[in-house]
Amino acid sequence: MSMRVGGGSRPPRSNSVKPATPENQESDDSRSYDEQVIEQAQECVEEFRRKYPKRGNLPLTKTPGESLSSRVVEEEYIEEYVEGDREWEQGHTVRRLERAEPLTWADALFRFLVERQPYDDGLGGKFRDLEGDETFTVDFHDCWTAEYGDKQAARNTGAERQLIGGQYPDKSESRRAGEIEEGEWSDTTAAIVLTRTGSSVPDGERLPPVDFLREIETWTADGTDCVYQTVRNICEYHLGLEPEEWGFIRGDDVHGMSQDDAHTDELQYSTNACYPHFHDVIYIDVEASSVSVEQGHAAAEVELEDQFYRAIEKHLEMCDIAAPEAHTKEKAVEARIDLEKPAGYATSYLRLDDETEMMEQDVEMQAFAALEWATNRKRIGRSNNFNDAAAADLCKQQSGPIHGNEVRYSSGHGCEREIVCADCGSGIGIEAESLTEHRTESSQSQAVAADGGQMSADTDDDQEGSEIVRVQVGESTSAAAVRHQVRQYRERHRESEVTPQLLGELGIDPVYQDVAEAAMRGEQPESEVEWGDPPPDPEYRLEAIVRPDGSEEPASPGGGGVRTTEVVWPEQRLMQETRLQYVKEGLRPKIVVEDGGDRFATYNPGTAAGWLVSHGYRKPWYAELAMEFTRHGEPLPTVFDEPAAQPPSGVQHA
Repeated sequence: MSMRVGGGSRPPRSNSVKPATPENQESDDSRSYDEQVIEQAQECVEEFRRKYPKRGNLPLTKTPGESLSSRVVEEEYIEEYVEGDREWEQGHTVRRLERAEPLTWADALFRFLVERQPYDDGLGGKFRDLEGDETFTVDFHDCWTAEYGDKQAARNTGAERQLIGGQYPDKSESRRAGEIEEGEWSDTTAAIVLTRTGSSVPDGERLPPVDFLREIETWTADGTDCVYQTVRNICEYHLGLEPEEWGFIRGDDVHGMSQDDAHTDELQYSTNACYPHFHDVIYIDVEASSVSVEQGHAAAEVELEDQFYRAIEKHLEMCDIAAPEAHTKEKAVEARIDLEKPAGYATSYLRLDDETEMMEQDVEMQAFAALEWATNRKRIGRSNNFNDAAAADLCKQQSGPIHGNEVRYSSGHGCEREIVCADCGSGIGIEAESLTEHRTESSQSQAVAADGGQMSADTDDDQEGSEIVRVQVGESTSAAAVRHQVRQYRERHRESEVTPQLLGELGIDPVYQDVAEAAMRGEQPESEVEWGDPPPDPEYRLEAIVRPDGSEEPASPGGGGVRTTEVVWPEQRLMQETRLQYVKEGLRPKIVVEDGGDRFATYNPGTAAGWLVSHGYRKPWYAELAMEFTRHGEPLPTVFDEPAAQPPSGVQHA
């Protein structure tokens, strides 16, 4: 028995590369599906190169050590023979990463379009139920499919419904269909949009896109001095709000799209086209704040714009490439109080309602999406209370346990513990009295544990009178098992992204994708208890990847994640690990390098490093042998401040 579930209901577009199906009749094109995808991707890349030739030829980054998806990094390995440290130990050959060079922006765009087009055309996974003989196929989605946008927009709306109020969708599968939710906040809500960007040509030289992205990432930073902390101070100290009375939805957007808002002038758009910028949509309960609406919404909005401009000033302080003229109050801050659908404001800003397939998007969006893909970025971020509100909204609508009918303690996202729904882990819509009621109704063998969750006491046969307490803290047992599985996988495979294929390989229910993504990023709940026992066996197994043309590929065991690689430039290594590192202003000797009879002299250490690498001198100790430093015709000492680098013990140059 076979069935298909999931998306794939939208009809193919006119220039789609979807294969022939009953809905998409056979054409005269005899090319294979892969050939069609490659040809269409090449057309998109040609347009990018034609429209933005200098940007297309930029490397993704020039920063050594930058972590990128291995799919956009050309790796070069060398083999070295290492002798044993002791005379009786045998030597061995090691394989070392010598160069990891990022692709150009245009080449990365091509790989991105080719690899992800199957998601738009109906890529799926064939699963087998381990308890029976049934197989079923599930459509896979990534963060650029319409289904992902619909899901994220629904989560925004659900969070709005629980915090601000609204009507549940009139759908038969919703337990609360058509009902009105009052919301936890007052009737007056403000949405404040912050727009943060920078100049991609700060000193007359265009920045590679990843380096630009890192420069403008000022929302969080090491320590507490960042844009987020500034926003928090504005909300909780200047406006007098409690942590649960404000929140945010934020994400990445692209410069240069025709439907861009008017926050930045035309020159800035043409200069930064294809580069990213950030929208932070802050929501506050106005009636709970110190802001007065007695003089009208317009006056209150001006006051909020004045208050939140402090966050833009923090961005200007932290970001060297952020120009003040592009971050005036009029361009970088907008406050609205009279919005009919506040969550739709963020959905529109972050383009979650755009259902255009990637091959049909504007070239600016394609280049931007390739950048997000190369850096494994997550498009959307929400505050903890907005995530909790979205979880509570789904819990209230779905069949099964009623939201808040069973509760438990959780340490939450701060220092104080809170009472949350035992099913979804959200404290939204749960009153403190619920815990008392739960304690009264629960039997002694199923009490609420003081440190969270349900606990049961059993007698240990080996130790008379002792008690075994099994405590579930902060999440369901299934979520804890998912977290355990993903962490083990990450440790073994050193990968960084959760994909539908990976969920299938590990037998993880897609409803736990958010838990799996948090575990893959290394996030750890403060209330977590270590999972001692092995996770339960999966209920189903991914047997094959079903391609859009109907062909199947065997699922590789343990595959599905995204491997990352740190950028390695041999020239930079020489600059950091040889005497070239000491050539600075005030100490600029002539650098003479020699390879046989070929001699070269320069005062620039970068030029010297490039010459050495091009002539095969990639190892720091070996490059030292080819260099001589002179000043006014006199050789300088071997070192300036520190001993010269020595050949590593037991390593022979190839």
